[in-house]
Amino acid sequence: KDENGEITLDGLDALAEEPSEKDLEAIDRIVFDDAALRESWDVEALDRGLGGQDALREMLLRPTANIAGIHSGYTGPGSKTIVPSEAFVKMDFRLVAGQSPGPVLELIRSHLRKRGFEDIEVVDLHGVEPAKTPVDSPVVRTAIQTWQDLGEGEAVVYPTIGGSGPTSLMVAELGIPTIMTGSVANTGSRLHSPNEWVRLDDYFEAIGYFARFFERFAL
Repeated sequence: KDENGEITLDGLDALAEEPSEKDLEAIDRIVFDDAALRESWDVEALDRGLGGQDALREMLLRPTANIAGIHSGYTGPGSKTIVPSEAFVKMDFRLVAGQSPGPVLELIRSHLRKRGFEDIEVVDLHGVEPAKTPVDSPVVRTAIQTWQDLGEGEAVVYPTIGGSGPTSLMVAELGIPTIMTGSVANTGSRLHSPNEWVRLDDYFEAIGYFARFFERFAL
C-alpha cells in the first residue's frame, strides 16, 4: 500500500467486476454508522479517512491486502549478534467478484519482478474464488419475503460482504446461488473468538425463520 492506504498492486482493480446498479441501490439503502464502527474498533479514523457511504462501499466492493505476520532472524531467549539471511511475510487478500486467486498471485509475482525483487519467492498456501449472488435472485427475494412474513419490517440487503468459506464452491463451481441469512449472531457475540455465544431466543427465532424460508422457496 502507499502512504494513503491504497493497494498499489499493478492490475488488481482491473480484474474486478463493476457493481451493478442494483448493487449500488442496495448499498445506498444500508444505514451505516462509521462513528460507531470506529468506536467498536477503538480507532480514531478509518483507512484513508473514509467515512459514511464511501467507507461502506470500500468495505463491500473493493479487495483487501493484509499482512498477517512478519518473521526474521532469531527471536528466542537471550541475544544473538546475527544478520538474518531470510525474512518471511504472510499475507492474505480478500478478493471481489472478477478476481481469482491464480491471476492475482501472478500479479504479485510480476509486481515484485518489475521492481527488482526477483529473489523473493511467493508461495501459494491456499485460495478460494470470490462468490456473489445477484441481489434480485429468487433466493434473495425469498429471504426478503420471509423476513416480512415474520413481521420484522424492511430487510437490509448487503450485495456482498468480506469473508471466506464454502460458499465459493457452491457459487463458482456448482453454479448454485448462495446467500447468508437468518444469522443468530449479534454485535456482541464474539464471532470466531473465545467464549462465542448467542441468545437462545435468537436461536429459536432463526429456526422459525428457516422453516418459513424453505416453505416459501418450495412454492
